[in-house]
Amino acid sequence: MSLNPSAPVTEKQVMALKNCITSKIDSFRHKGIKNKRGAIAAQVILISFSVITPILIGWKNSKGDLYPVLINLALISSGITAACSSLQVFFDWKDLWANYKVAKNGLETIMTELDYLISSDYENITQQDMRDFFNRYKDICAKMDESYKNVRTSDDNSRVAANGVSPQNP
Repeated sequence: MSLNPSAPVTEKQVMALKNCITSKIDSFRHKGIKNKRGAIAAQVILISFSVITPILIGWKNSKGDLYPVLINLALISSGITAACSSLQVFFDWKDLWANYKVAKNGLETIMTELDYLISSDYENITQQDMRDFFNRYKDICAKMDESYKNVRTSDDNSRVAANGVSPQNP
């Protein structure tokens, strides 16, 4: 059954779309916060262990001798630094954090526009308006899905290309 594009929408249709958008905003907000915390935690750990390693290596007793235990701790610290660096590149929390924020802001813009139209009464919102809002909602979700997939499955050169900058040819 095809709806007349110029026919007014029902309150139920508008509320259904608003519920979908609100749910997705909450999801993106939660995921964005999680990725922001991950980015910060990874950086703090990486910097902390990077600073601790040379301190442990250079620490000497009053006779000028190195402490063997501290050398072993320095090796462990160095290993943790390498592992953290690898995890940071793999998870790339910063890109995801930014992408979730952009997607959330796009959805909030749709909600603001929808609320503005609702303020002038439901009869002023057409089926075509609803289709346009829904298509924008789907586009934002699809772009976020694609972005997530690119961040998780691509190497650095293809990720740069996905963000709108062409990679340099080797």
